[in-house]
Amino acid sequence: MILIHLTWSSIDSSGARVRELADKAKRFAEGDISVSIKTQSEDEIGVLGRTFNYMVECVTEAKTTLQQEIKRKSALLEEEPGSSFFWKEPTASSGPRPVEVDFPGQYVP
Repeated sequence: MILIHLTWSSIDSSGARVRELADKAKRFAEGDISVSIKTQSEDEIGVLGRTFNYMVECVTEAKTTLQQEIKRKSALLEEEPGSSFFWKEPTASSGPRPVEVDFPGQYVP
């Protein structure tokens, strides 16, 4: 009887940890990058929890880097009034104006 109780407690504990991990994964998928799993065990669920935390950390760092790059490039675009990232009006010193291509081999000046 004690063995059955210990087995059931172990299964119930593992199930609770899996449910917690699933809940945190859902929150992460919905955009909450502050989630983390508290892990102390060395079993498979502990390894999965640490791996989840590492994934969250990597995504958070990538998001921060991307935001910094967006700010940097936005600042570059704002440095020169009237400039455009996609098109810059040619000047006399920049050479001839580019031509538009409607179809391969047919140029429209």
